Amino acid sequence: KQRLVPVLPVVAEALGDYIDACPHDLALDGPLFVGKRGKRLSARMIQRQMGRVRALLGLPETATPHALRHSFATHLLAGGGEVALRKGRLLHRSGAVVNVVAPQVCDELRAIVAQSGGACIDRAFASTDLDGAALVICATDDRSTNADIASQAQQRGLPVNVVDDPSLGDFIFPAIVDRSPVLISISSSGASPVLARKLRAQLESSLPARWGRLADLMARFRQPLKEKLDNIGARRLFWEQTLDSPVVEKVLAGKDSEAEAMLAAAIESADAA
Repeated sequence: KQRLVPVLPVVAEALGDYIDACPHDLALDGPLFVGKRGKRLSARMIQRQMGRVRALLGLPETATPHALRHSFATHLLAGGGEVALRKGRLLHRSGAVVNVVAPQVCDELRAIVAQSGGACIDRAFASTDLDGAALVICATDDRSTNADIASQAQQRGLPVNVVDDPSLGDFIFPAIVDRSPVLISISSSGASPVLARKLRAQLESSLPARWGRLADLMARFRQPLKEKLDNIGARRLFWEQTLDSPVVEKVLAGKDSEAEAMLAAAIESADAA
């Protein structure tokens, strides 16, 4: 049971190959990723979701499925204001259980904590708040408090993010452009969070919100196309041509049913040769 990693639906959408991602002997002793029905997740699914969680939590590309177990565990967020709220949104989106400790917690953050299955601790930080945490975010408005929490967490071997002071922490959060299931991660490696947010704002204004709907549509038709075309090269070419076709225009215009019909017809007439 210690090897099982339960994966919430929001995470289970895209998880890919755990066995192929690790050496064979390591995989046999490592965690088993399971979906909401208790079945082991497929190989390709874990690899995809690894990328999604890396982007959300600012983890390096070398992060393994072992490290990503922390993304589905309980995280401690110190702080209850606007900055903490932004971090809470990211943690919740990654599938984590979020505990918040702060004398005052804003209403939206309280709602996020409740939805994640966590708890709000309405007081100043205490060392016992680190018990059971897999990851710690320091987002109070007091630098000395953040430094103290980070130091105690690091003494326990817990990864720490310190808002606006990356030198005190172990990892950073990138700016995220969310067109779920499409995510774009922007990071200045802690040099200038303001610049990262500026670039995110520019991308937000230039990238249509319905690109996520297009990705969802393509995801629904992946299996029918696979049944029609067994050659991976042919399938790749089909999707490249689809992205240059009127299907995209229909989705961006909000004409999903027309786009779906066009895509279904294109798959039906696809040449398996």
